Amino acid sequence: MVLKIIFIIALALFSVATAFCAGPKELTFMVYKNAKNDLWEFAGKDMAELRAAGSDAAVNVVTEVGRMKDGGDWSGVRRYYVERSPADAPDTAGLVWEAPFADMGDWRHLADFIKWAKANYPARRYALVVWNHGNGWKKGLPGGPSGRAISFDDETGNYITTPQLAAALKEAGPVDVLAFDACLMQTVEVAYEVKDYAAVVVGSEETEPGEGYPYDMVLNALKAAPSVSPEEIGAVIVREYQKANAAAYMNTTQSAVRTAALPTLLELLGEWTAEAAGAQPMALKYAASRAQAFYDFDQKDLYDYMRVVAGLDVPEDLRARSRRVMSHLEEQVIVANGVTGYQHRNARGLAVYLPQRYAYSADYGALAWSREGHWDEFISGAPR
Repeated sequence: MVLKIIFIIALALFSVATAFCAGPKELTFMVYKNAKNDLWEFAGKDMAELRAAGSDAAVNVVTEVGRMKDGGDWSGVRRYYVERSPADAPDTAGLVWEAPFADMGDWRHLADFIKWAKANYPARRYALVVWNHGNGWKKGLPGGPSGRAISFDDETGNYITTPQLAAALKEAGPVDVLAFDACLMQTVEVAYEVKDYAAVVVGSEETEPGEGYPYDMVLNALKAAPSVSPEEIGAVIVREYQKANAAAYMNTTQSAVRTAALPTLLELLGEWTAEAAGAQPMALKYAASRAQAFYDFDQKDLYDYMRVVAGLDVPEDLRARSRRVMSHLEEQVIVANGVTGYQHRNARGLAVYLPQRYAYSADYGALAWSREGHWDEFISGAPR
């Protein structure tokens, strides 16, 4: 019996030493899956997709899943190292940590998950997917969120705001790719907030279907070429998402944004807003009404808005600056853009807050995009 115990301990130590000697893998793919809400049934489907691909010698697949008591045969929060396994694998397959309760709407818990994944599953590249509901920049209902947020935890009533998302990444350290498997998150305001902590941001300008990302397709593509750059990782997510939704005849959007190009975009839009101050307000209002809109009607595609302005009878300097913004978006900011269906044919990859004047949210001024730029002054002070 003693010899058997010694053998087991030695085997465990050998396994740890072997893993350490093997060094970091190429990619750790993290999914923060907050299903403590009405999305819990989709969490199980996505878990099956993760397991259909699973980890391999080059790619770590790890996930945290949270469920409430009415979300199936278990509740609480669990973390998994996902290995390839059949669809009927038990819920405990790959389970490495669990707790009866954790607030997944607390940015500090998100930071803890990222740090845990990095410490236990090191890699050359890190991709983080935040899975949940996303919220647009509308003024919320009484008692609800008034700004863009994600990871709504119905058990606690908490959620992660855009500034808190940046705080989580600052606390945990940067990732190469930050992706949102959630609605309405691909906006310039969100991407700019996290620009110092993620090289590429992936998300949808529009709402997403409940099925979300095709994780098996995404992971199989990444496992086939695990040494790709952050931009290529983002492009893979966009391509596979577009492919899956085109086959289902869905109207969807998904894009990848290069955050290093956003400071220049901020400067170009600062110059644009200065010129716009001398334009006819009704012309800008018309442009806003004609630009590609989304479920949250206060969100408009930035490229398409500039395209409409560039075609109007406004001062030539404003038209020229509109074209410069368009060129920068197309050539430097947007890494990949995938649209399915006719409804969003003019979606070019990045939305911006462009509300009716009476609907302007004061929370907007707290964002880095507003503090460091002039777009907030344009939308709050110029009639459209």
